[in-house]
Amino acid sequence: MWNDRPVYQVPSQLDSRPASHPISRLFQVCVVGCLWLLIAGCREHPQVTSRHSLDLIKQVYTACNTRNPERLTRCRQKYDQLVAQGELSDAEQASFQRILQSADSGDWPAAQSASLQFARDQVR
Repeated sequence: MWNDRPVYQVPSQLDSRPASHPISRLFQVCVVGCLWLLIAGCREHPQVTSRHSLDLIKQVYTACNTRNPERLTRCRQKYDQLVAQGELSDAEQASFQRILQSADSGDWPAAQSASLQFARDQVR
């Protein structure tokens, strides 16, 4: 008969916590996401793998900033040389190609902006 009686259980502190509100949970997820972005960074372009790549970023930016086709031609030659030597990763090649194509098509502001962002993405 004594087994028929319910056993009294002391509620734990976890059980006494109020249920979390869905908006509170959403806020927590947003905070974690923002922190992750700050830590991981929001990069459009990859980190360069060599000093030559960094120099090329500067040269491409200068060519685009001054809208100088001759400088852009020299940048294209330097780019081709670095590709032939295997000094550019696939990601670096893709970024340089996008910038150079923008400049080649006459979209100097987009090329200038992208090359500046490429340089900024090198800062850790």
